[in-house]
Amino acid sequence: MRLPVQLFLPALTGVWLVGCSCNRDDNLTPQPDPEETFNDIGSWLGMSVMPNGDPAVSYYDRTKGGLGFAIGKLGTDSISWKIEEVDGYAGDDGLNPGDRGTHTDLAVADDGTAHVAYRDETNSSLRYGKRSPDGTWELGSGGSGSGAKADFGHWSSIALDAAESPVISFYDAGAEALRVSHATESGFSSEVVDEGGVGTYSDLLIDDGIEYIAYYDATNGDLKLAVGSAGAYEIEIVASEGDVGKWPSIAKHGDAFVIAYQDAEFNDLVVATGTPGAWTSELVDDSNYRGADNEVVFINDAPAVYTFDGYNNDLLLAEQTPDAWNIGKVAGDEAALGFHVEALNVGSDVYVASYDYTNRFLFFAIY
Repeated sequence: MRLPVQLFLPALTGVWLVGCSCNRDDNLTPQPDPEETFNDIGSWLGMSVMPNGDPAVSYYDRTKGGLGFAIGKLGTDSISWKIEEVDGYAGDDGLNPGDRGTHTDLAVADDGTAHVAYRDETNSSLRYGKRSPDGTWELGSGGSGSGAKADFGHWSSIALDAAESPVISFYDAGAEALRVSHATESGFSSEVVDEGGVGTYSDLLIDDGIEYIAYYDATNGDLKLAVGSAGAYEIEIVASEGDVGKWPSIAKHGDAFVIAYQDAEFNDLVVATGTPGAWTSELVDDSNYRGADNEVVFINDAPAVYTFDGYNNDLLLAEQTPDAWNIGKVAGDEAALGFHVEALNVGSDVYVASYDYTNRFLFFAIY
């Protein structure tokens, strides 16, 4: 694993150039001057990559209760960020549209169009934003719920189908169900995929036109997987021993799928590998308070998981080798990191983002 650059996004609106640190937690960007005003940004992260390889993130602005979006311009050993206030911010008329931007996720199409799913906390609903390559935004509903009381849009996960149309999986708390929204000419059409106290922590992957949604069954303590497409899903249990399935992250490498998840009974990190109908689970890390906020990537052609150390508040990496899983700290000596972690394979690099709970910044690094 190489550590060419480690960067922080200060919680300010504008364009920022941040210096390089090449030795893990050495020379981290200092905390802001308390005399200055900073927004608390970076929680509820979503991350994708622009067509030119620059990182893009969506996030929640806790200070203003809004959805933020940023594109990073990569230099040799630095990065500049262009930040946009998307939704939930007071307009020129001074009116506040509500608290928006939690539970966000992001997908970028080949032409640079950004698609963002997020939750409207004020109205307890799911919202959707589309950013055209010219930088203009279209905002609206991301779907509907089915409960007696509207309360949906939790744990949204967005992916693009073969036509690069957005698909969103999310938890409908009002109905205690997993739902999926598909884009139509007039908006989004939503349907129930599974119900009965299921659907939190959903993670959506689309491969060869087939949708794969990993999620937690809170009623039975199971990790479940929905496979199919609009109007036709098959549900299976991936793991069921104990209370398992929180914080799933699903990825595919070759013909096999990998799902990292938490054994909530013992707070362990576990990885399931296989294909629908045939899964093998392996204990990866049974140290204190492990297995939350997982993101699966592939390093040296093998599965790896960026994850949160809830005991030490560190960002960890678990790498599979032929002999064992190697667990190491990536960052966290100078700050509480690993919250809302996101990770992506980009060529030979891995882009990693996390919420820095100490500095209330968005942490970004390339490994």
